Amino acid sequence: MGTDEQTDFGLGDAHQSDGLNLEREIVSQTTATQEKSQEELPTTNNSVSKEIWLDFEDFCVCFQNIYIFHKPSSYCLNFQKSEFKFSEERVSYYLFVDSLKPIELLVCFSALVRWGEYGALTKDSPPIEPGLLTAETFSWKSLKPGSLVLKIHTYATKATVVRLPVGRHMLLFNAYSPVGHSIHICSMVSFVIGDEHVVLPNFEPESCRFTEQSLLIMKAIGNVIANFKDKGKLSAALKDLQTAHYPVPFHDKELTAQHFRVFHLSLWRLMKKVQITKPPPNFKFAFRAMVLDLELLNSSLEEVSLVEWLDVKYCMPTSDKEYSAEEVAAAIKIQAMWRGTYVRLLMKARIPDTKENISVADTLQKVWAVLEMNLEQYAVSLLRLMFKSKCKSLESYPCYQDEETKIAFADYTVTYQEQPPNSWFIVFRETFLVHQDMILVPKVYTTLPICILHIVNNDTMEQVPKVFQKVVPYLYTKNKKGYTFVAEAFTGDTYVAASRWKLRLIGSSAPLPCLSRDSPCNSFAIKEIRDYYIPNDKKILFRYSVKVLTPQPATIQVRTSKPDAFIKLQVLENEETMVSSTGKGQAIIPAFHFLKSEKGLSSQSYGERHEELINLGSPDSHTISEGQKSSVTSKTTRKGKEKSSEKEKTAKEKQAPRFEPQISTVHPQQEDPNKPYWILRLLRLVCITLAGSLRKHLMLRVRLYLKAKLNQKKK
Repeated sequence: MGTDEQTDFGLGDAHQSDGLNLEREIVSQTTATQEKSQEELPTTNNSVSKEIWLDFEDFCVCFQNIYIFHKPSSYCLNFQKSEFKFSEERVSYYLFVDSLKPIELLVCFSALVRWGEYGALTKDSPPIEPGLLTAETFSWKSLKPGSLVLKIHTYATKATVVRLPVGRHMLLFNAYSPVGHSIHICSMVSFVIGDEHVVLPNFEPESCRFTEQSLLIMKAIGNVIANFKDKGKLSAALKDLQTAHYPVPFHDKELTAQHFRVFHLSLWRLMKKVQITKPPPNFKFAFRAMVLDLELLNSSLEEVSLVEWLDVKYCMPTSDKEYSAEEVAAAIKIQAMWRGTYVRLLMKARIPDTKENISVADTLQKVWAVLEMNLEQYAVSLLRLMFKSKCKSLESYPCYQDEETKIAFADYTVTYQEQPPNSWFIVFRETFLVHQDMILVPKVYTTLPICILHIVNNDTMEQVPKVFQKVVPYLYTKNKKGYTFVAEAFTGDTYVAASRWKLRLIGSSAPLPCLSRDSPCNSFAIKEIRDYYIPNDKKILFRYSVKVLTPQPATIQVRTSKPDAFIKLQVLENEETMVSSTGKGQAIIPAFHFLKSEKGLSSQSYGERHEELINLGSPDSHTISEGQKSSVTSKTTRKGKEKSSEKEKTAKEKQAPRFEPQISTVHPQQEDPNKPYWILRLLRLVCITLAGSLRKHLMLRVRLYLKAKLNQKKK
């Protein structure tokens, strides 16, 4: 008897009824029968009947619990993992399973809730929570929580069977127990369970149902080609092919026609792609004779992508020349006559023993010989081409449900140097080019205490939305300048040792967004400016003119000594805000592309503010290695009278802006808590060539102004 009830192996004896002799008799007989079948005992108890029949009502009265014992050795695959630690954290396991048959997973969970004095029961002790195991469907491409398929509470051991339908599935197991736990999973179908990096690669290949469907279509195509000379078998082979690629008939004529066009165009592109040598002269004619689609292979649509082709359909080329009615009528008549002649040739090619039939059959056989060498690979490629068209008819395929769990991923790893306490630095900044619209999920793997990833659309300068400082799954559309990924980090109160940082991009299918260069580079030069905050009516911290000698992208960050101060950072061009950022204690513009300045800039002076000219040049490798000092032309204007000694003192306290490696230095101004100060940082990338003697600089923008505002705070 099968059951979905959770079975408690540890407390089985406590639930048995002592007063039911009939139950004991059946249990005894069941045990004897099992021992006979499994151990082949020579003798049995002949005094007890082998079959006992009960009414269903009597059965429910006699039995309160049914226990089914499974032998793990009787299952093809077993997984067992135990973990002991005094922690409140939950342990996660990812599970992959894919099968063409219904799936059953036997899951046994054991929880250790007490150990020695830990968790010992006393009169005033709080109740001990039981161990908990949950399993839910999971997708990396969505923030939506999955449906719960398993939930076990126990103080000892419990087991249950998880039943899943045919197809590919992704489950996330979360185990919790105060002291430790053990999980044991058995199944007759293949599965993979473990950490994310262990399970993730299994979702890249096509699913079993996808492969089965593709092979069914490809074998039907081979059957048509093999029987192309046999008129009687050709008709049946064409029907089998239609059933294979068009399993569910639609009542929508337009959708049906679109489906057949997608199939024919995908098949044509596959056959054209696999040609090693120059195709025969009648290659296109042979293909049209097989599919009987005359309007498919227009030269204007042949090289268009499938998605664009569905939108373009039959857009005929237009001409500015105007034709008379007689010329149009003559052209239509000639085309109709040629079309009739061509159709008669195609129909003749399907008649056995004709010259056209023999020629077409030989050409198709040569194409099939190439396809047959890697049948599964080409079959999968054909169906994947059809799926890329996003035709609605393909949603009727059973394997379409597996597309939700299909992924492709790519990893990008960089290293960072040892960082001192309370330092801010950039770990990663690269531009990725998106070739096609796709949902993308970036994930960061790092040991840094604080690390935030920003993604900027370089065409619109808009940032990809985040939830709890993490980038959400987002539809990245194809654009011209790509997307810039910027990761900022803060060390906190302790030193951070040198280590690796990894970015993983998870998408639906290949090709994923690619780097704008061969490999990532995270060698940055930093220009840092520190100064005191001088109160003024307009609450402006500073205003700098930026002169750019070499086009390059830059990251701009402002931090204040008061962590709860709200600050706004703006980049202006001709007094028009190009991009802005607001933060508490700090503000960051992750990426902004500066262009080369056409001429020198002059700073205006109004009110109480601080203005300087920042020169973003193009230093060579020698000056960068030792920290290049930038020329800063001070244009400070203040109301009222100031003593010359105070001006000299202020000039000495100022630190000249300089480009240097990302090393945070302690500034003397930080030691004075009574004087609020601010820090402005501009980071640009420095790529070192293989020879190590040249440093290149990427992109920066015409004359711009940086302005930061500090909201007035009550002292």
